[in-house]
Amino acid sequence: MPASLFSTPGVALITGAASGLGLVPTAVPLTHGQIGAQTARTFVKNDCRRLVLADINEEPLTKIAGELKAAAPDVDVLAVKCNVANEDDVKNLVAAAVSHFGRIDYAVNAAGIVGPNSHLSSVEVDAYDKLVSINARGLFLCQREELKQMAKQDKAGAPGTDPVRQSRGSIVNLASVAGLVGSGILGAYVSTKHAVVGLTKSAALENAVNGIRINAVAPGVIDTPMTREQFIQPLNDALSDDKFNMGRRGRADEVADVIVFMSSEGASYVNGSTWTIDGCWTAGR
Repeated sequence: MPASLFSTPGVALITGAASGLGLVPTAVPLTHGQIGAQTARTFVKNDCRRLVLADINEEPLTKIAGELKAAAPDVDVLAVKCNVANEDDVKNLVAAAVSHFGRIDYAVNAAGIVGPNSHLSSVEVDAYDKLVSINARGLFLCQREELKQMAKQDKAGAPGTDPVRQSRGSIVNLASVAGLVGSGILGAYVSTKHAVVGLTKSAALENAVNGIRINAVAPGVIDTPMTREQFIQPLNDALSDDKFNMGRRGRADEVADVIVFMSSEGASYVNGSTWTIDGCWTAGR
């Protein structure tokens, strides 16, 4: 019997898999870490048993790896400490994944930070450089190395599915609604997330003929303890639940569900797209 089109039985690599990358000067942390960890859980729920989890913070990385192994004893998790802004770290990450599993079928680039909360005329160069080094340059480095590996691979897919739907690999980049619209208080961050969308579209165009799909997701505000407790007060006031069209913020599992679907053969003709996950927030803008 053919496997479900939404099954992901291959090898998944997730950056930002454990926790946020901490603060840049005058910045607040983003929820990418929670999204990365939840994406790992969702891959496991959809038949993925080989995962490579990468993060700069070792303790929470070890914790999520242990959690996944405990939940499904047949899961093989390779945890790799990685600073995505460091080229050698990224090369070593992909090399470790291939050495351990032989290939990478699904890559999710979720490492990122947010901030600073100030007008562009007040942003310090060091703070901006830190944002760019992780959100734009870091994603570029990860995507580049993932593409190099995927281009070497044979096409693969879930057993029994249509060969037309199979691919050499899928990459999903974590952008943001800030990659689609401007902001009066987070302009530096906005510029880096626009870069993510541009890198996604360009890579998709370059690699479509190679049987590799590259897409992005653009979450709105996702409800986590980090956004509730650690966002500075003016942002929390501006992003209170009654400001959202659906009357609530999104959840990390709602983002992860879309990421894993986009990685699966169910999305085999989705390429070069950026999907908003924002409860129609951008629809009114």
